[in-house]
Amino acid sequence: QQPINSSPSGPRRPLMPTSAKPHCLILIRSSLGDDYLFEASCKEERDRIVHLWKMTTARLVSHAVVGDGERMIEEFFNESRVSGGLHASLVTDGE
Repeated sequence: QQPINSSPSGPRRPLMPTSAKPHCLILIRSSLGDDYLFEASCKEERDRIVHLWKMTTARLVSHAVVGDGERMIEEFFNESRVSGGLHASLVTDGE
């Protein structure tokens, strides 16, 4: 993905595509200030994606807070542990 162009003057506001459905958009701003825009197929899918990102972030941070770096590396940065990577582990761990 390429960063979304934003106005160089004034407050940073990403330019939205005119064909996008506003209620289906997800805007991610990186720590470097780059904006990335994704479009879900519907509002419900957008909400689910955001929820899963929040849950994934919380799980990653919880490993870091309790000092379980080995588990954090194994779970989040090791593709060989779960076929399909992190998404597969989110789907299969609790179900």
